Amino acid sequence: MARIVIPSLAPDSVAKRCLEAEGLRPEVCVLQDNWAYARLVAQLWRDGETFVIVEDDIAPWPGAVRQMLDCPRYWCGHHYCLPGRWDVDENDVERKLWGTTGCYKVADTVMEAAPGLYERWERHDWWHLDVGIYVALRHVLGLDCSPIEQLFHVHEPAVAHAMHYRPEASDGRVGIEEQQPAEELEVVVGAEAR
Repeated sequence: MARIVIPSLAPDSVAKRCLEAEGLRPEVCVLQDNWAYARLVAQLWRDGETFVIVEDDIAPWPGAVRQMLDCPRYWCGHHYCLPGRWDVDENDVERKLWGTTGCYKVADTVMEAAPGLYERWERHDWWHLDVGIYVALRHVLGLDCSPIEQLFHVHEPAVAHAMHYRPEASDGRVGIEEQQPAEELEVVVGAEAR
């Protein structure tokens, strides 16, 4: 079984509630600074086990995570609507869903084949992390010459992006911008910290 991880600003989130309602037991990693998310994904990479990331403001529909876990692809996920994008039209390249790193899976075989790949993003702040991850993965999986919209294997339907329903949504990560990088990640599984 793969690790299901929620990078989060708090121990409780819409993602955690959705996954637990489905009977899944995600690990919640409370991010203490702007670089904690990158350190988290780098640590998951070093651990070498298949992982699924569901960001705290993503509301996956029942079965969305299991669909990724059952998928034989190395890198797959669900699109979601980005902030301010309510004009989505999947048949129009200019108005397609573009969210890529809010709900995705990376298989252990990718980490085995490229064990040091995480070094390309481990020092990114949260604002630039998605680009660092998908550029590195596109390169290692041979997708460099593919159209930019071909980022990973996309599962349908899209998952919901609930960022507008939480207080810190005004600029994405209010409260951690001014902090210096922390050394530790707080991991909460269920109600217990580890």
